Amino acid sequence: MKTSERGAIVFESDQTELTSQDAKLLKSCSEGSLHGVKKALTSQDGVKANIEARDPGIGNTPLIWAAFHGHVDIMDFLLSQGAYIEAISRDGHKTALLLAAYSGHSEAVLFLIRNGAQIDAANNRGDTSIAIAAYMNHLKVVQVLMQRRASLLLTTHEHKYTPLHLASYKGHIDVVQEILESGGDSVNEIINAQDKAGNTAFLLAAIQGHTSVLKALFEEGSSDVNIEDNLGNTALILASNKGQQGCVEFLVEQAGFDIDHTNKQGQNALIRASMKGLVPTIRYLVMSGANVDIRDDQGFTALERAIDLGLSSSLEILTDYYVASDRMDDVVAAKDALRERKEVAAKIDVEL
Repeated sequence: MKTSERGAIVFESDQTELTSQDAKLLKSCSEGSLHGVKKALTSQDGVKANIEARDPGIGNTPLIWAAFHGHVDIMDFLLSQGAYIEAISRDGHKTALLLAAYSGHSEAVLFLIRNGAQIDAANNRGDTSIAIAAYMNHLKVVQVLMQRRASLLLTTHEHKYTPLHLASYKGHIDVVQEILESGGDSVNEIINAQDKAGNTAFLLAAIQGHTSVLKALFEEGSSDVNIEDNLGNTALILASNKGQQGCVEFLVEQAGFDIDHTNKQGQNALIRASMKGLVPTIRYLVMSGANVDIRDDQGFTALERAIDLGLSSSLEILTDYYVASDRMDDVVAAKDALRERKEVAAKIDVEL
């Protein structure tokens, strides 16, 4: 930002001038001064503010700033003076409706929709107002938008997240329940929608360890909890991989998940937990009867993965199991086999 010859603020990015009246208008919209807004838009010595003026930073218009702060009276006046309701910030991320949703101003959201704002309009990342509200845990805004039929199936551009994905990922149980209860005929499609990685809302809840959300989604009759992600991981494998103990226990004890299901790499929940050194999860899975002899696509068992990765915490728990099962010879054999494998690999490297 710099100053022009006539003393106006100029954006270096696009050389758009911001007069002192423009600056007063933007400030009044942010601070909630309707008097200041009216004064700025009234000619002062032949100069009045541009109703579509943009701030020097991200390029919000007066209407966008008023929406961000929830100043409905100012929004009403600006629209009466011809402000463009769909104006978007220079960075492409923000409109009046999107920022009102982001800030949790349900009255501002309702006002904008009633005055013609496109309810499903998205920014350049694909974020719609209901996606933003779901992510931010603004339940009242979500309710307002759902009552006016905001789409629950539109997704973000990069990761293909729906509003339910976002609420589940963040653990916003009230928003999740609202979507499930008010999703109508589309609830089956909504709940089983998969993102770019193949995750449903159920899988994301398992990854993040949101047990209450996981239970709510499981209890929804139309939820296909057996859907796997693109790598063949079930909710149990994903929860075990992150050490989300509450979710792991729920999935085994109440949801009846197959404890030995393997993904596309041939790895079950125990192998994944062993590769991360997640002691409580390893102990629980072993005590729950997980098969310690399953080998992944590279021929490793959970024990051998722990040895190969040098994870003493995983090795200790698994060794205790083998000792209690009178199988200490298997531990010794596994160590010898891995030592030989490394020696062969080292020899090959030298020869190459």
